[in-house]
Amino acid sequence: MGGSKRKTSWKIGTLNVHSIMNKTSGVITHLEEKGCDVCLLQETYLKQSDTAKLQEIRDYGWNIFSSPRAERSGGGIGILYRDGIKMKYTPVKAKFKSSRKPSSEKPKI
Repeated sequence: MGGSKRKTSWKIGTLNVHSIMNKTSGVITHLEEKGCDVCLLQETYLKQSDTAKLQEIRDYGWNIFSSPRAERSGGGIGILYRDGIKMKYTPVKAKFKSSRKPSSEKPKI
């Protein structure tokens, strides 16, 4: 049976980049040195209109799901993942509300 062998495990990391705008190559180099396949990013500072930056990331052989902060500048989260990893974006509710009722009892220690 021929064909390419699929990777069965990924190395996943998290990184607060405090703006990926001026340090894309450094972030990508760091992830590659660490052997990271997927990285959850905080404080990306990306905007919807940053198509050139998104293309730069793709040019390095990575992909990104980006969720910019809508109301003001800064913030934003993203998921960087190596080219060749198949990911599918599934939107979830913008806000989460627990259906569990808060307990009025104090915890027993």
